[in-house]
Amino acid sequence: PLLIGFLGAPTTNSQPPAKNLRMFLMKLHDPEKRIDVTVRSPKCKVPCQKHQPEYYQQYKSILLRSKFQLVPRGQGLHSHRLLESIASGSVPIILADNIVLPFNDLIPWEKAVIIVKEKNWNKVPKIALTHLSKVHEMQCAGLAIYRNFFLRPYGTINLSFRILQRNIRRNSKFQGESALNMEPLLLPWEVGKPVPKKPSFCTSSVSAQDIEMRVQKLNMET
Repeated sequence: PLLIGFLGAPTTNSQPPAKNLRMFLMKLHDPEKRIDVTVRSPKCKVPCQKHQPEYYQQYKSILLRSKFQLVPRGQGLHSHRLLESIASGSVPIILADNIVLPFNDLIPWEKAVIIVKEKNWNKVPKIALTHLSKVHEMQCAGLAIYRNFFLRPYGTINLSFRILQRNIRRNSKFQGESALNMEPLLLPWEVGKPVPKKPSFCTSSVSAQDIEMRVQKLNMET
């Protein structure tokens, strides 16, 4: 039901213009255009260590009801909203100049996210409208990325070490045992534990299928 959503607190430690970015974004709030952007007053000193239970319900509701989710920088360039958005089927609109997305040499983020310069914050509604025809594919790409790269056994720490191991072995100066078997970058789903299902919503998605094929190829190369 929402075109764009955001619920969060103001940031305090960032430098201008990022320090005021969330306050600028609040000007986008427009119920008639289905844009719900709320920068709430902090109930405790930012960053709050504990929120009221109803805040989490509101936060979850915004994630699940929004086609696009604003993902502005927080105290740093990265925000937990990136993964929360793709896990919820909401397309992230990232406003964090110079951000480097995780595992960007493996993950085709361009299929799932929109990156907007912070100075162009006021153009976000127009940008969202131009991507409306791509929403389904971008949602499914995000869900496939989350499922394949962030829900795997041992998570991102394991993937980081696997990449490091692969890079060392591929280095021309590596003098170790080249015959040693390496585990794949993305470990198989654990036997006896439920495997996260592919959403039926994305059965016909070309983007989701492409990411699944990338994952298979990636592990075959390893």
